Amino acid sequence: MLPSRLLDVGTLEGRDSQTRLIRTEEHDPENPNYLTLSHCWGQTQHTMALSHENLDSMMTGVSNEKMPRTFRDAIMITRFVGLRYLWIDSMCIIQPTKEDNSDWDKEGRKMGDIYRNSTCTIAASSARDNTEGCFQGKPGSQFDVFAYPLFGKAVHRDWDEYSKMMGRNSEWIPLIEPPTASWLNHVQNSPLSSRAWVLQERMLSPRILHCTMQGFFWECSERRASEYEPLECRVDSHFRDQGLLNINKLLKEPSEELLGWQWRQIIEKYTKLQLSVKSDLLPALSGLASIVQRHTGDDYIAGHWKSSLISSLLWFRLEQDENDKNSSQPTIFSAPSWSWASKLGVVKFTPMETKDFPGRDPKDIVLTAVLRSVSAEAISNNTFSWLSASHLKVRGRLLDGNKLEGLGELRTEKLKSSGYWTGFRPLLAGKGSQHVIKIPRLDDDGSREDCVPIDSKALCIIYDVSPPKEIAKDGLYLLQLLRAARNDLAAAEYRHEGLVLTRSRFSGCFERIGYFRSRHWELFDGVDGVDEADVDLV
Repeated sequence: MLPSRLLDVGTLEGRDSQTRLIRTEEHDPENPNYLTLSHCWGQTQHTMALSHENLDSMMTGVSNEKMPRTFRDAIMITRFVGLRYLWIDSMCIIQPTKEDNSDWDKEGRKMGDIYRNSTCTIAASSARDNTEGCFQGKPGSQFDVFAYPLFGKAVHRDWDEYSKMMGRNSEWIPLIEPPTASWLNHVQNSPLSSRAWVLQERMLSPRILHCTMQGFFWECSERRASEYEPLECRVDSHFRDQGLLNINKLLKEPSEELLGWQWRQIIEKYTKLQLSVKSDLLPALSGLASIVQRHTGDDYIAGHWKSSLISSLLWFRLEQDENDKNSSQPTIFSAPSWSWASKLGVVKFTPMETKDFPGRDPKDIVLTAVLRSVSAEAISNNTFSWLSASHLKVRGRLLDGNKLEGLGELRTEKLKSSGYWTGFRPLLAGKGSQHVIKIPRLDDDGSREDCVPIDSKALCIIYDVSPPKEIAKDGLYLLQLLRAARNDLAAAEYRHEGLVLTRSRFSGCFERIGYFRSRHWELFDGVDGVDEADVDLV
């Protein structure tokens, strides 16, 4: 299946000075293979963005000299590999406006297939914007080269007995050799790899040619290599990044693995990346989601999968977007409060399996809540994007803040540790005090030196947004989703995890304001009146 539009770049022999946009439904290319371009848009402005106004002129032909450098380089690469067609997002999709985003919605749904069906993706990895190009001078080429004798003559040294026995020559000349270019530095940590849109582009592309300041690197679902190590990269081979999570490998996994642990890993990586347009948070993942949905047949709702929804509700934020801390709901886009996409910032899921956290045995974990129903209405024709309405009904144990006897006045201090926001309060009066805990060690038992010990009578709350200084008890509810017990210890250890809720402006509904966990076994089992109930979340 071809994209709706492609760029016809001509042939190497023809040396065409123009590139023209074609509609694939009106052409029957003899060789339908095409390349795609992955690039940073940057802050620079150019006139090569497709619109209704310039559609006809682009189909007539555009001078290559008027294009940004990155686009010209991509055209050259396409010709040199013997192909004629190239897909560039800004030139092949009519860019959205306030009045019309229909083409963007239509083509956005095809994004997964566009990259997956391409022959190869050209990645302008080192370029921070479209003016820097694919062919950047290597750092060494920026300096004048001249001869500098390190030694006037060969160096003589006394060899040890073993060297003499082996017949080694005592005359030697030092050799200075630059280190092999690093995949970690020039691909994984490149400007392009920091962009959120690029994660699905890398995962979906069958092959990628990375253009960096140190030359060419390339990867596929089988291996990665470079012009320095053309058979296979061995430098930095122990590093693993999102490029290795190729979709062809993921689709071979059992569905429960793909929709559970693997998807949570993808979201954790994805939320660390940067978005220039904040409303792209879900659209930038829609191509990947559509491929997974087609393969598994599962329902996709605001970044979650229905079959693993209860476990995927157990997320918390490691940090927040500076401009997003004080708002209770997104203003431009819409996702339910229980979705990780409802707020900007780095997300981590509570570990559920041995692969997540080696010290946790899945047999010790019980999901105490049950999914009753979930429904959603998309805001556009792209069902993998934002929602105009949603409703989630969960049956579980709901604890009213008024049931927490001895808790006293609920207070929150804006404490910060390594950039992580938490609220941490004692359950019982006089037991413990406010604490800050390093969130990456949230799953530990407190025995490590870099983890602040958690009082066994403590309730830890991690808010989705910066909470108010005072919270009334009657406005706080705890919905238990998970209970973990370890009976192999001298004394049984319990842990409760779930959602922190408050009453919504919609009658009879709740909305999420945070995540909680506690090792206090009486939190739910020792409080009267904590029965199961149907809880409606928006």
